[in-house]
Amino acid sequence: MNTIERTLPEAIRILVDDTEDRIAVAFSGGADSLALLVGLCEVRDPAEVVALHVNHRLRPEAELEAELALNRKNAGRLGVRLEVLDLGSGAVEELAKKRKKGIEEAARILRYRALLGACHAHDCPTLLTGHNADDQLETLLRRLFTAGSLSSLQGIRRRMVERGVTILRPLLDRPHEDLKGYLASGGWTWSEDSSNREGAYQRNLLRRRVTGDLLSIFEGAYAA
Repeated sequence: MNTIERTLPEAIRILVDDTEDRIAVAFSGGADSLALLVGLCEVRDPAEVVALHVNHRLRPEAELEAELALNRKNAGRLGVRLEVLDLGSGAVEELAKKRKKGIEEAARILRYRALLGACHAHDCPTLLTGHNADDQLETLLRRLFTAGSLSSLQGIRRRMVERGVTILRPLLDRPHEDLKGYLASGGWTWSEDSSNREGAYQRNLLRRRVTGDLLSIFEGAYAA
């Protein structure tokens, strides 16, 4: 058993031990959020967990239906309740146009609005998200070249409070590949977002063209 298998549930336990209430998980169905959900269910009763899946309506319908079917299967295997939060067709594009910003930002705004609303509806004061070490690295790189202040270079926070909900990110020091290995060892199958292979979004471009080379040069980049 490797380190990630031994320590992932414990890393989650450390952050959630101070709450006895129900816990919500932002569950896209990808490797990161599935690893988070599986790890959480090792340290908490699945009956206390609600998996919240946000459908942004930004990808082909067939892909979204297949993703949801797999998510239902995985949630059922864990014994976790799954709720789908459908943003509605065109909602993300409309907000992006209104704010004169990109699709990524609009999707994030609507996603968290839906997630936090669902947390209140289910009496879940705590929301876990699957942001990992690669997300942290990509976020810092983006902010390094676009930030207007030093404070924005702090990166993704492990703990924050929004609208009365405590948001926790237990996987920030875990590389994406380690999370995939953790799932593979348990025989889990996760969904793959086709948009991650496209160059339309800035984060995807960084992942495909920049971060791999940086990690090969600076071996301690994750920890740094």
